[in-house]
Amino acid sequence: MPGMGRGIRTRMYRQAAAPTYFASMKHRTMLSLLFACAVPGSALPLPQYACGFTASPVIIDGRADDHAWLEADTVTLCACGDGNAPALSTVARLAWDSTCLYVLVRTVDPDVWGTMNRRDQMLFEEEAVEFYIDPDGDGRDYFEFQFNSLGAIADICMRLPWDQAGGGGDLAWNASGVRVAVLVHGTNNNAASVDTGLTVEAAFAWSDFAPKSSLALPPSAGDTLRVNIYRVEGRNAPKEMTCWSPVETTTGAFFHTPAKFGLLLMHAGAPSSVRTPPTRRLIASLSPAAGARHTAFDCLGRVVRGDRPQTAAGRGVILLY
Repeated sequence: MPGMGRGIRTRMYRQAAAPTYFASMKHRTMLSLLFACAVPGSALPLPQYACGFTASPVIIDGRADDHAWLEADTVTLCACGDGNAPALSTVARLAWDSTCLYVLVRTVDPDVWGTMNRRDQMLFEEEAVEFYIDPDGDGRDYFEFQFNSLGAIADICMRLPWDQAGGGGDLAWNASGVRVAVLVHGTNNNAASVDTGLTVEAAFAWSDFAPKSSLALPPSAGDTLRVNIYRVEGRNAPKEMTCWSPVETTTGAFFHTPAKFGLLLMHAGAPSSVRTPPTRRLIASLSPAAGARHTAFDCLGRVVRGDRPQTAAGRGVILLY
């Protein structure tokens, strides 16, 4: 009915039993490779993000109006394989405190849809925003999260990537401290309506990652974590696959490539006081009327919009504020 699916979908998960997530690890690997993008001829540099410490509470409600988000740098997702600009833009911001890592993702999407509403369903088969984190950066015992427009979540504690010997993960593992809220800008599951996108706001508790991390958590200022952000977009194959850090391999753009995850640089300063190194910065206006400024950049450090001229490789990527 008209209006159904509009608004905020919020889920807070505690100790819930997970159903069987995939029929087999091989099935998951094949599906990931099915979504593979073209592989470029040379490796792309790993992106960096200066993650500021927030002393202000981050309310997980999907509205993106917390003080931390108004100050944080913005990253723009690109095509998973070659780093080129996608058809539909996605931007993200991150912040942290002593209890959680916070992630905000905004998408441009004229047709928001998703039907799965139970935990640990295969959300990537429809449309999903995904977040991967390897706190100690050793390429093993890392974590995968998927979210959809209904606020559903899928989470896995991975031993090793699916395509490696002994690879796979704990499909029954649940992150007891994860919180997520999704705000649909339009009407979910109505192809006749014209939507503008959605906002995914999530908090990841350090305590969920600590048992599997050789890096002490919560982290300290100066620590570097490995993370990636993905988006699966489209009703039909081939879907548009975008990410923060391109994950090209010899077989395609495989999401489970921890060596390609970006570098999350943990800072003690507030989001307003930390910035990505100048070689990877894009300056963009956050609120011209208020005179506020923040930085934004794509996965290759190219100027897409801002107060300095674009580089020759710059893109006309849409940034949402």
